[in-house]
Amino acid sequence: MDSRNNASKDESSKNLKERLEYYYTLKTSIKPTYESLRLIIIYVLVGSLWILFSDRVLMFITGDIDLYGKMQTYKGWFYVFFSGLIFYFIVKNRMELFKNSTDELYKGYTKLDVSHKELHEAKEQLQKRFDQLEYYKNALEESQLKYDLSIQGANDGVWSWDIRNDHYNTSIMTKKNFGYTVEEQNLVDTMEKWQSYVHPEDLPEGKHRLEEYISQGKNIYENIFRIRTSSGDYRWILSRGKIIRGENGEPLRLAGSHTDLTEQMLLKENLHQEKELIESISKEAPIGILVCNRMGIVTKINSFGEILLGYKEDEIVGKDAYQIFIDEQEKSELDIHLEKVFQGKAMRNIETKMATKTGEIKTILWSNSFLNDMNGEIDGLVFVGVDISDRKEMEEKLERLAYFDPLTEMSNREKFKEDTVNMILNNQDSSETFALVYVDIDNFKLVNDTMGHAAGDELLRHVGYSMVEIVGSEDRVYRFGGDEFVMLVENISDDSLNSKVNALMEKVRIPWYYKEQPFHISASAGIAVYPIHGRSYEQLMQNADTALSYAKEEGKNIFIVYDREMRERAWNHIQLTNDLRFALERNEFELYYQPQFSLSTGNFVGVEALIRWNHPVRGNVPPIDFIPFSEETGQIDKIEEWVIDTACRQGKEWDRKGYENVTISINISGKMLGRSEWIDRIHKYITDCQSYGRIIFEITETAIISDMEVSLRSLRQIHDLGIKLALDDFGTGFSSLTYLQKLPIDIIKLDKDFIWEIGSDQGKEFIIKSVIDLAHNLGMSVVAEGVETDGQLSFLKDSGCDYAQGYLFNKPLSVENVEEVLKKL
Repeated sequence: MDSRNNASKDESSKNLKERLEYYYTLKTSIKPTYESLRLIIIYVLVGSLWILFSDRVLMFITGDIDLYGKMQTYKGWFYVFFSGLIFYFIVKNRMELFKNSTDELYKGYTKLDVSHKELHEAKEQLQKRFDQLEYYKNALEESQLKYDLSIQGANDGVWSWDIRNDHYNTSIMTKKNFGYTVEEQNLVDTMEKWQSYVHPEDLPEGKHRLEEYISQGKNIYENIFRIRTSSGDYRWILSRGKIIRGENGEPLRLAGSHTDLTEQMLLKENLHQEKELIESISKEAPIGILVCNRMGIVTKINSFGEILLGYKEDEIVGKDAYQIFIDEQEKSELDIHLEKVFQGKAMRNIETKMATKTGEIKTILWSNSFLNDMNGEIDGLVFVGVDISDRKEMEEKLERLAYFDPLTEMSNREKFKEDTVNMILNNQDSSETFALVYVDIDNFKLVNDTMGHAAGDELLRHVGYSMVEIVGSEDRVYRFGGDEFVMLVENISDDSLNSKVNALMEKVRIPWYYKEQPFHISASAGIAVYPIHGRSYEQLMQNADTALSYAKEEGKNIFIVYDREMRERAWNHIQLTNDLRFALERNEFELYYQPQFSLSTGNFVGVEALIRWNHPVRGNVPPIDFIPFSEETGQIDKIEEWVIDTACRQGKEWDRKGYENVTISINISGKMLGRSEWIDRIHKYITDCQSYGRIIFEITETAIISDMEVSLRSLRQIHDLGIKLALDDFGTGFSSLTYLQKLPIDIIKLDKDFIWEIGSDQGKEFIIKSVIDLAHNLGMSVVAEGVETDGQLSFLKDSGCDYAQGYLFNKPLSVENVEEVLKKL
């Protein structure tokens, strides 16, 4: 780069020299006075010669006066032209010299301008370099100032050792914790003097490490040792340094820092002692200690914990304790406690069942504490457990004697009273409600009197087990005494309570077999709700008993919720009965139709007729609110007939409009089966409407098995008419597969509860596939109810399901909307 710059400078200098010589020659060659005088002399000389000799020459040539006169004129013109030509060349020559000089001047000015720009740019570059150097200078001064302040203000110190001259200096000794003066520190100017302050126990190892590093060390020198303070105590320091070597690798200088570690070393020692103490306690104490990280992964277990659970530490470290130890039945309850634990709330004396390595189930009483990180966040969990299996077994035996009924093995009256009182105490400050359902078996004395007490005891056990099946795990059932049972229902709403009690009553109504003899039984129930109907056990029980008595008076086989105005409730009961009676006359019922589609072709194949009650005061009353009531009051007959007649007439109307082959499914109440006069009326309606082939009757499994022999006889008669039969809500009963082959069923309708589990419950998916295959093997078609997602639809198609209905396709539609859909096909 420098050579190119020098060459450029030499070339510019040469050009400048040539240009100066040119201008000097031009300057010396142009002499204005001389040039002007020479021009005049030439002109005078030529003019004089012309005047003297031109006339003579002309006269000599012409010899004639007339011709001479003419030629005289030509001569003048010739002189003017010739003299002008001479002036032209003279002026042209000088003007060219002037032009050359101006051109050279322009070139000079152009190069001068370029040079000016280059000089300006060079000046700017120099200014930038100057500013940069100024910035670096200031930064260096600021960095040096910060370094000096950090050294002065910190507990750390710096040190250096000139190895060849054995000159040593350090700054740590003047720090507050060491207590030396600057003068005392300056006296420590050799390595030997510095080492005299090192603790005698640390000196040999320190010398060895220093010598080893000087001889072959390449990275960082590091050592921890104790230094004597001015008071005679010793403090721990961390010495770190870096060596500087000569060209031949000889050590020249070693420099680094000293850091006071006394507090850290004391803390380390304390932690070590605490760790030894904790490990000693954890090894000797007869308790299980399980340490997990915040994700529940086991990180440590003590010796007694290994004995308690049967696992060695290396078998469970790194695994999920929740999955290894916790019994499946305990997980749902334990989840509540663990959720609080992960929110930072300690668990205290929580009992849970845990599975050991051998499969033995033990009851452990757990508490926990937390391991926190530097920010106070939960970093780990420590669980302490005590085996209380033996104690728990004894408690359970005592509790069974005090709180359980030996006949039904259910909780007894005393347990019910205790649980109710506790629930009242727990809900005094909350808005939670619960219900007390007081159940009495109708005509139980008749069973005892006619069949004997053994049969009565068997019936009591049957009813108790049926109630337990209905309520599930969230509620509780008790045998109150005699033929009376009590059920506590938590977290209730009007619909959920009615639904649960209805289900209970239906369960009890299922025929009971004793010595292969079927018995039709029923029960009545009275309900009191906390805190609406009472805030004490006695008050709630009294009001539930009152409601039960009222149910008995109303004809048994019903349940009644206590009300202070029982007469008003009775009036409402009568009013609903009257409303249903006049609903047909007032044309308040309406049929809606939910479309059904073929899953193989996607075609619209049929509809399910669904009744709606447009009550003038109550508005739209759902079937669940009046169909069961109408069955209990015997009003279902006329409603069922209206539904069949309306659906058949609608089918005939669709035939007239050209919408042929649209099947109509009608839900049939179990109350109607077995009534010969009802079957005769069905024959009449369908004959009038010419709709045998398109009608499908849907009957629930519960309705069938309430009286299997009668149901089979009735279903065969209906089937012989040409009416197809569908088993509705398939999968909700417990004996579906047992009786399926016996029934004259054409179609199975998969209950929507099964369909809604698709994608979340593989067990339910397996059952659905199995039912479809079974139905096909028995020559039956399968309809899926409640299809709402594309995922459900795809699964059903892949499983071979024939038909489907649900909100994915259409919600229940009015007649007009159904016809709009049919028009688009």
